[in-house]
Amino acid sequence: MAGLSVTSAPRTWFDLAGMCGHHDLVAITDAILHEGMSTFDELQAAIRPGHRGAARARLSIAAADGRSESAGETRLRLHLHAEDILVVPQVNILNDFGAAANKSPAQVGRHQRPATA
Repeated sequence: MAGLSVTSAPRTWFDLAGMCGHHDLVAITDAILHEGMSTFDELQAAIRPGHRGAARARLSIAAADGRSESAGETRLRLHLHAEDILVVPQVNILNDFGAAANKSPAQVGRHQRPATA
């Protein structure tokens, strides 16, 4: 980056594993996956066994779901899973016309206006 030394997303993620709590790290993991900054395999490869945060990093990968679109969604999913309530992020519910009924007009495609009646 213009002469600045930076670390990769997987390396930064692993560094954060030693500083963040579980829910925060899973939210970070979800965001990294959702935004396409890294893959599960790349994150797994960044774990340094025996280093601070290695166990938390492994747990966060197991709990991660890149379909989550926000930290709040991740935290809610984790709390529901702790109560044995299974949720799947971003499931489209289709209406009678085959369109996603659970999306607001702002979510219907970034460059596409919703159809009007």
